Amino acid sequence: TAEFAKRLNDIFDMLNSAHLYGKGFQQPIHRDTLSAQIDRLTEAEDFVRSWRFLPLNGRAVKPTMPFKEGWLLSLSATKQLCTTLIRDHHFDYVCTRRFTQDHVENLFCIIRGHNGFNDRPELSSFVGALRSVAASGLAQPDSTSRNCEDDNCEAAIIAACAPTGAGDC
Repeated sequence: TAEFAKRLNDIFDMLNSAHLYGKGFQQPIHRDTLSAQIDRLTEAEDFVRSWRFLPLNGRAVKPTMPFKEGWLLSLSATKQLCTTLIRDHHFDYVCTRRFTQDHVENLFCIIRGHNGFNDRPELSSFVGALRSVAASGLAQPDSTSRNCEDDNCEAAIIAACAPTGAGDC
């Protein structure tokens, strides 16, 4: 049980790196260590794949559950996205915490605010608002009715324009 909890904690840390100078499993995915970190994420996928679920009421052992598939999807997507950002788009490092839903929801809130809070903008309006937000450095929602706390996500928006930077992710 302790080994399972430790490994699960390490997976959480890998998917929640937040600072450039994080240590151990909390470090961002760096250009220099991309291969080793992808190997760690692959090991995590293998660990999650090995999970089996005890039956209830005499039924057969279940090989999967929705949350297991979610873990596998998150790990696979993180590997692919980090590899693409570092190799193809020349990022020096990627903080995986910026992939969480709160950051994405806050970005969409900013874009909705830019579009007059239209929650279903046309593609061209969305792209225009995203470019405008990234170019102007407008990184704070202008509404008190947003559904997420402030996450200091300025760097995630700035990174859309300039993939290299320093400090926190």
